[in-house]
Amino acid sequence: MPAPRAPALLVLLLSAALLLASCGSSGGDTAPAGPSITTCGGAFGPCGGGTGPVITIQGRILYERLLYTTSGLGPGSETRPARHIDVEVRSVGGGTCFGRASTDANGDYALLVTPDAGTQIEVAVFSRTSVSAAHDLTVHEADPPSFNVHSQNDVFCAASTAFTAQSRTVDLTVPYGNDPVRRPSIGFGLIDTLVGQVDGVQAALGRNLPALHAYTRIGNNASIFNTSYYSHGLQSIAILGGAAGLPDTTDTDYFDEAIVAHEFHHFVDRSISHSWSRGGAHGGQPLEPAFAWSEGLSTGFGQLMLGSRFYVDTSGTNSAFPASVLFSLDVENALLYDNNGIGDEFTMAEILWDLADDSTPAGDADADGVNVPVADLYAAIDTFDPATDGPYVGLFLQRLVAASAAIDTAGMASFLDGSTGPEDQMISFPPTGSDVFPTPITVGGMHSSSVSSIPVGLGTPNPCRQLASSHWYHLNLAAAATVAIQLSITPTGGSGDDLDLFLHTNQDAFTAIAESTSGGASETINISLPAGTYIIRVEADCGSNNAASYTLTVN
Repeated sequence: MPAPRAPALLVLLLSAALLLASCGSSGGDTAPAGPSITTCGGAFGPCGGGTGPVITIQGRILYERLLYTTSGLGPGSETRPARHIDVEVRSVGGGTCFGRASTDANGDYALLVTPDAGTQIEVAVFSRTSVSAAHDLTVHEADPPSFNVHSQNDVFCAASTAFTAQSRTVDLTVPYGNDPVRRPSIGFGLIDTLVGQVDGVQAALGRNLPALHAYTRIGNNASIFNTSYYSHGLQSIAILGGAAGLPDTTDTDYFDEAIVAHEFHHFVDRSISHSWSRGGAHGGQPLEPAFAWSEGLSTGFGQLMLGSRFYVDTSGTNSAFPASVLFSLDVENALLYDNNGIGDEFTMAEILWDLADDSTPAGDADADGVNVPVADLYAAIDTFDPATDGPYVGLFLQRLVAASAAIDTAGMASFLDGSTGPEDQMISFPPTGSDVFPTPITVGGMHSSSVSSIPVGLGTPNPCRQLASSHWYHLNLAAAATVAIQLSITPTGGSGDDLDLFLHTNQDAFTAIAESTSGGASETINISLPAGTYIIRVEADCGSNNAASYTLTVN
């Protein structure tokens, strides 16, 4: 239940629950029975003005969301406070804005405005946080843009019935509704989840995060590739809204808090830390260590901020058709999946959860033997240096032990090997052997190994991003040098033997500065480089099944 709000001065307590009209509605004392399917009216701009006496408009803004059950979403619903969102008092239909404020953590707001006497006005609410100093979020009712340019006008909104300018209380509940095209509360549900994530992360970091834009709408599944995702280039997340006209029978994610928290933490990872995750399909197969770390980080941190051990992805609703749970993971115990060490995204999520779950409402259910402040976890990833660091779980654990008083080297080792923790996570500490990523190599050095792009593991195979499909090396040059990087390939039989050679700066694992992909018995890169840290990547070409041994030399 929302906390009771204190009465404001100069308020005439009139209707406490006005009906909703569309944000582009006009005049009259009676609102339509439900929200309009049209987009919101009125442009985002300055507020103020009017020649009338000062009046006080205050109230509480709630939004409606479907309840989660063990069989999916709905049909039951609940209302929650719409926290830190924009509220405007404006002329009906979105003409003049007389005042704009932010709701607080209870959804309460209050505005002193001076509209012309007798003016027909309305209270409008928007899925953005432009007034809140601690939040910079916008949820757009649109498809993601092609470029990093975002409008403030394509947001979700709702408005009260029109009334004559005078002090009063105006409470609104943004409805979910049953329209197959537009359901206003989905945008408010999405921004509310993001507000909670922002509050938790910023409290842990001690500073504010950059701006983030989110995009969702009913029927966007084709336009956003049938899955929710984060785009660093667009500074935005796209959240799945189902098939056109079929929000009750297809996959939507706007009320799936775990999905939203996961995508949000990809934004956190790229904003405050350093990522080498090249992305792609994943669902149980062993992944490149940087890929596994990014995915597990996003799940583990997301669940810590939600305070829930259960990561759940639903499909459809129980309002008219049976809903379902597409995927459910208990991050307290991922035993069915986590057997790939530094290449396992579920292991990464479980480790993060177990390190700090004592501080969550869920508590420590498996006696994992550690109790690290969640702020220490964020501080550890905050130290990742784009110029020199290779981001993966081993580096994170080393930084955590170095900086946190809550766990030392012996404690981390016993936590990981199951001596005091719930299970053997198959990760050595301090990292040794194959748990060291990337492998150090020097000028004059040589290393032999093998790679394979033959699909393995559970879920959707991804031969381009498997743990075995590539091997990464760190080359540190103290001074400028001309280097010759030679890859000699030894076929293993039973498959192709096409291996590729790539060179990257440490800052950018996504764009090669040089490559050799001839498909021959050897690959060579000759290049002059300034001082710095570089990545050499040997990869089994994933265009077809390839597996081979090799020897890498740097001269």
